[in-house]
Amino acid sequence: MDNLLSSKIQANPWTTKRVIAVISMLGLVGVIAAIAISSNSSVSSVFLKQIELEESEFQDFLQTYHKSYQGEEYLKRLNIFRDNAAFIRVHNLQNQDWVLGINQFADITFQEFKEKYLTSKFPEIKPQEIKEIENPVQGTPATVDWRTKGAVTPVLDQGVCLGGSYAFAAIGAIEGIWNITGNPLVPLSVQEIIDCSGTYGNHGCDFGNVLGVYEYVTDKGVTSDAVYPFTAKTGTCNGGDVTKIVAEIQGYSEMTNTTSAALMTTVAQQPVTVGVQADQATWVFYHGGIITNNCGTKPDHNVLIVGYNSVKKPNYWIVKNSWGKDWGESGYMRIAMKDGAGVCGINLYTSFPEADN
Repeated sequence: MDNLLSSKIQANPWTTKRVIAVISMLGLVGVIAAIAISSNSSVSSVFLKQIELEESEFQDFLQTYHKSYQGEEYLKRLNIFRDNAAFIRVHNLQNQDWVLGINQFADITFQEFKEKYLTSKFPEIKPQEIKEIENPVQGTPATVDWRTKGAVTPVLDQGVCLGGSYAFAAIGAIEGIWNITGNPLVPLSVQEIIDCSGTYGNHGCDFGNVLGVYEYVTDKGVTSDAVYPFTAKTGTCNGGDVTKIVAEIQGYSEMTNTTSAALMTTVAQQPVTVGVQADQATWVFYHGGIITNNCGTKPDHNVLIVGYNSVKKPNYWIVKNSWGKDWGESGYMRIAMKDGAGVCGINLYTSFPEADN
């Protein structure tokens, strides 16, 4: 049964939640039956206590994440929460390299999550676009963490700006190279990108492309978050604020189908934006550890690599997300290094801004 369950989880992690919930419930029934026999307790009483416990957990979840439901919607979200919690419990019993946990997404379904949060557009890779990348240059450090070097701003939460990951990832990369080339670390304006880069192929909080961000900033520069703060919605471009330029870049580079070695060489120089597939439970409920599989290879979300570790096994990337500090490892994730498409497709679409020293 353990092997069968494991294979089902690996085949399609989130769509098996209901199967897992049923299996978990069958196990619960066995436990309840044993309790009833040994203690002459009522099975219905034990079931009621279990239901009360689950609802108490749901109430705590609602309070933690400032959510509120009424009537049928409450019952719907409670049942979804139960399914997700069952999946998380079963995963964490399997001694994988990473653990899952209840977070702000525990009351939504797979389809809801995919439609709301994963609207980044990635072009199909054509054979002639695949580049041969050289091996890492001699002397590439074994570990890098740009957070400890003061080149990474705090984790943000894109919130209801559901398709805005492209702007957060690209701005994070620009903040990094701006600092690395001798300038103060300044939180730059994601909102300027959301509101003003439409002519570069971006669509505000609906979806966009990091390359369009780099092209926009190459042409116009970008102001700070203090001048043009994040509002979590697409607005009208503030022409006055965008003239208060705080950072600039001179262009960008893009790599498709790269290797871990080549990506290490680049990350050793600066933070790098990547595309990942984030529609699996492995991503959605990630709580800690190193993801080594079970997350697909069809990118639908943008994130920022801010470092790596090629000493610890498995080797891993340090990834900054834009789902707030309550998600993952205080807003970060570790993803194992592998060649080919890479874990979660992390090798398929990589890019980084260029700036003068």
